[in-house]
Amino acid sequence: MNRKENADSGSLQSAAGENPSEAYSEGCECAGYRNKLWEKLKTGNKVYGFSVNFPAPPMIECIAPGWDYVWLDGQHGLMGYQELLSLSIAARAAQVSVIIRSPGHDFSVLGPLMDLCPQGLMVPMVNNEEEAKEIAACLQFPPKGRRSFWNTRMIQLAGDAYYKEKTTLVIAQIETSEGVRNVDGIVGTEGIDVLMYGPADLGLSYGLKPGSSRKEYACMAHAAEEVVRAARAAGKYSMFIAGDVQEARELEEMGADIIVCGSDYGFLKESAGRTLAELKNSKRL
Repeated sequence: MNRKENADSGSLQSAAGENPSEAYSEGCECAGYRNKLWEKLKTGNKVYGFSVNFPAPPMIECIAPGWDYVWLDGQHGLMGYQELLSLSIAARAAQVSVIIRSPGHDFSVLGPLMDLCPQGLMVPMVNNEEEAKEIAACLQFPPKGRRSFWNTRMIQLAGDAYYKEKTTLVIAQIETSEGVRNVDGIVGTEGIDVLMYGPADLGLSYGLKPGSSRKEYACMAHAAEEVVRAARAAGKYSMFIAGDVQEARELEEMGADIIVCGSDYGFLKESAGRTLAELKNSKRL
């Protein structure tokens, strides 16, 4: 979906006519189901969320309200399919959007994750246009792709005509030097909506430590700039991880649209550590 299109143009249209290609379109709404994350992006807003590594739905209900989204890490987080479902239900109760990261590109993995009805699906290690096209095909219904139809959760939330409307942002992670070289082809692929700058594996790809700073290494800075440039040129979006609020503001200025600022793990560790330090440093009454 092109960010330059008017937000109102994304609402569900009737799949009229005999041409089957008319029965599939892109938008933010389907049979009353709204992708609020996509809607905010289309109106020019920045969106903020945090990553989730622990399979603890009550934690989502406790700390997620007020954020735009939670990023459920199905690749490196301590969770499987059932936990992703439970976390997605908790996020819906907390009225926040969900982005799920897939562990890979495989058709048998991507389809079931889409059936969880996330607002965004992130795919790691997208290195070239060919891989992007295959991912897009796995995530779109015919005639544009080969995604399989049927899921009770999707039908419950979006209606049985959900196949007519592309309501999930597809996020391609740029995590290698090859991916950086091919950002234009990747983001130019129909069905790819967002580029995400992945600093950990990208650092390794350049022979550096995981997560090496773009402020310290020219290759990392160039990669970040390329992600923003290519996404903007294609009328699409970019996603970055911020280490703190100051970096989040810097990323905004650079042009990032979707910002990850924190994690369940980090929030717990920071709060627990701060309280412990205060206890140790304070005088007993």
